[in-house]
Amino acid sequence: MRCLMCLLVIVVSFDHLRADTLRVPDDHATIQEAIDAAMQLDVIEVAPGRYEESISYHAKLLTITSQNPDDPTVVASTIIAGVGPKTVIFSGIEDERASLVGLTIETQGAYGIYGEGCLAPIDRCSIIGGSDAGIYNVRGPITRCTVTGCGSGIKACNSTSISDCILMDNGYGIRECSTTEVERCRISDNATAGVYSTTGSLINCLVSANGGYGWYAGASSSIRNCTFVGNGNRGVSATTSSVTVTNCILWDNGQFGAGNPTMTYSAIQGGHAGIGNIDQNPLFMTPGYWKGNNWTEGDYRLPAVSPCVGAGDPSFVSEELDHEGNPRVVGARVDIGAYEYADCTDGADFDGDGTPDVCDADVDGDGVPNAADLCDYTPAGASVEPDGTLAVDADGDCDVDLADFQIMQLRMTGPMD
Repeated sequence: MRCLMCLLVIVVSFDHLRADTLRVPDDHATIQEAIDAAMQLDVIEVAPGRYEESISYHAKLLTITSQNPDDPTVVASTIIAGVGPKTVIFSGIEDERASLVGLTIETQGAYGIYGEGCLAPIDRCSIIGGSDAGIYNVRGPITRCTVTGCGSGIKACNSTSISDCILMDNGYGIRECSTTEVERCRISDNATAGVYSTTGSLINCLVSANGGYGWYAGASSSIRNCTFVGNGNRGVSATTSSVTVTNCILWDNGQFGAGNPTMTYSAIQGGHAGIGNIDQNPLFMTPGYWKGNNWTEGDYRLPAVSPCVGAGDPSFVSEELDHEGNPRVVGARVDIGAYEYADCTDGADFDGDGTPDVCDADVDGDGVPNAADLCDYTPAGASVEPDGTLAVDADGDCDVDLADFQIMQLRMTGPMD
């Protein structure tokens, strides 16, 4: 009998591990009601709407998501509007099996997301407001998020990764994070500083138009292939040579120089001692400019004539992506700055801006810049040629329709009657 009871307990326990989806407001009127009713590993799917509540995970391993995190319109219209000092609250013991995905978090209080050191991923969220921080003390990966209007965009998020995020119009973009990896982020228009009192790595990032320093740190950090431009103070300020800066552009910042970091293969206005450093104008596609104390942003991609093209560390080899998601090393040698130049002048103007250039790469987001990028998308299950184009799209308009069959018949049989 005891063995039978144990078996039943085990069966029931495993039954609870099968994830259910709880829908708000169809199944539960509020998100917190759904959390309270949920079992471990359940998914809570939130329909578009404005939910005026603060929520707590209560240490449950739950995925809380909008109906379509890949649709910016859905994310923007699925709003948790906090009613207390913290809008989304983790207990701190949630691991990577818990997550917050594709939601807009608004707060009039101190914190948008209060992590308490949790390992839960935060993905494709928009965080607005938070007098102290938009995202605070989260150790899980923070990806594809936009954080605006906060005291600090991201604060005290240690030993984590922050990638493909936009941190704008805060007091600080990133503040007081240690051993943190920051990659392909835009950190701009923050009133006091872009990245402050933070250690770790900054890679393929654009840091621009911040009120004070672009990056300020006094401890060991690595900064590579970043562009610092239009910041009110120095682009990079470091008090120790254990901060290394490689393949970076520091131009048109409020003060020249960079303190005492070890700098190599970088373009630094005013110059800086170090192997491969240059003091030459990067010749951005569209330079930004100062008007009084205000910086007007430009386009910081590199033209073919830029002295930064092919001037980076010759020993650098990588398959990583640049700030825009394009292949990092295109020519024989890596470029200096956040954007890798690619000669696309013999290609098509995929993005319709009148100029065939690096921006035309991989419009359809399939990871391969090719002729298929003329299309907005490739239909699921469609037959595709080796170059990525639709196999039966005879007229090349990215749509398979009667016109294509007419063309194919002409090729095979001659004109139709």
